[in-house]
Amino acid sequence: NVFNGMPQMNQDGSQFTYMATGAKGYALYLCDAAIGRKQVVCADNGLWDLRGSVGFSALPWSPDDSKFLYYTNNTLVICPIDTNKTPVSLDIGTSRASSVIWVNPSEFAWLEGETICYAMEQAEGHWNVRKVRHQGQVSSLTAIDDHTIAWLQDDFICRLELTTNLTGTN
Repeated sequence: NVFNGMPQMNQDGSQFTYMATGAKGYALYLCDAAIGRKQVVCADNGLWDLRGSVGFSALPWSPDDSKFLYYTNNTLVICPIDTNKTPVSLDIGTSRASSVIWVNPSEFAWLEGETICYAMEQAEGHWNVRKVRHQGQVSSLTAIDDHTIAWLQDDFICRLELTTNLTGTN
């Protein structure tokens, strides 16, 4: 197998996800760390962009290890470990998600070009996505508590409370 990107370990170290070549191209694998058993979560043969890079990424696990994220075909996928639950796909258009972080087991945030985005789990497994445009270079996106994110932007530390009114400070 040829690996692509960094593996993503769950919080207790018992499982991890990774991208590697599969039978038809690249695949996302879920692996049990204790016994080495792996299973294909998804696979695709046509996920190459014009620069030759793979449009497929293993992303972080939720803080309670109940789900993990991956990126494929301009989509963020929330994949529950409970096989009785269906994965949820969030279309993010033509932008690539970067700096993906979990804020709590029901909220995560990411950068999408010049937009800070976050998703909140609603009743019955639906996810509500909010987007906030920003100007300037953003780096070091991080969670500072269960409902607040912070980042570095133009030599300022900024924060945003992930509430309905999206309060923020510099």
